[in-house]
Amino acid sequence: MAARTGMWVGIVLVAVGVAGVLFGPRIADAVGGRAYGGMMSAGYGMMGGKSAGAGYGMMNGSSYGMMGGGYGGDGNSAPGAASGTVPSSEVARMGNAVPTGATVIRSGNRIVFSGSDVRFTVLGGPQGQRDLTYRIAGLVNPSVVVPKGASVHIEFVNADASMPHNFVLTAAAPPFTAGVPTSTAFAGAGTSVLSPGSNGEMNEQGLTFTATSTGTYTYLCTVPGHAAGGMYGRFIVQ
Repeated sequence: MAARTGMWVGIVLVAVGVAGVLFGPRIADAVGGRAYGGMMSAGYGMMGGKSAGAGYGMMNGSSYGMMGGGYGGDGNSAPGAASGTVPSSEVARMGNAVPTGATVIRSGNRIVFSGSDVRFTVLGGPQGQRDLTYRIAGLVNPSVVVPKGASVHIEFVNADASMPHNFVLTAAAPPFTAGVPTSTAFAGAGTSVLSPGSNGEMNEQGLTFTATSTGTYTYLCTVPGHAAGGMYGRFIVQ
């Protein structure tokens, strides 16, 4: 009996040790705040939240992620996961291209559209500029001005090789030290969180919305800490 009891005690101790190796770092990191998650989730934990796929966990368990297509802390979701990829060799050209129908005012870090059909590309976290910024038409976090009623189509490319990003247009204003809003200013004005690229391909997703109301809005990245770190810009409808 003593031998059998000793055997079971040994098995239990081995199991506890294996669990500690696999999940201990994730539990410790999650309690401490934002951290890379466990081996199975490949996500970030936030104070006991959970992550799905390559996602981000929030306090209420909602996820920022490719698999769920979500970006909001209250369960709101963006239009879907990445819709395609872009060769990394093309990314710089796309981020510097001047859109049709746009006037780029470099001295004022401003892009003004005059037509009712607005189309442009946004790079998230591109190489060659500081972290947590966007690039549009060669400008960093520029103000974008469009006419009221314009149909706006944006191609968002996560040009960051190491961090996930998204593009969401909100009615909120900075600073974003207390978090970011989870609802979009206009229907369809947000993307999923796109993971970093790999094998020479960067993830991209398009979004389309109508600028129905005048005002000053904010485009930003909803990944925790990114907008607070400077990843946002003004979007003006006039």
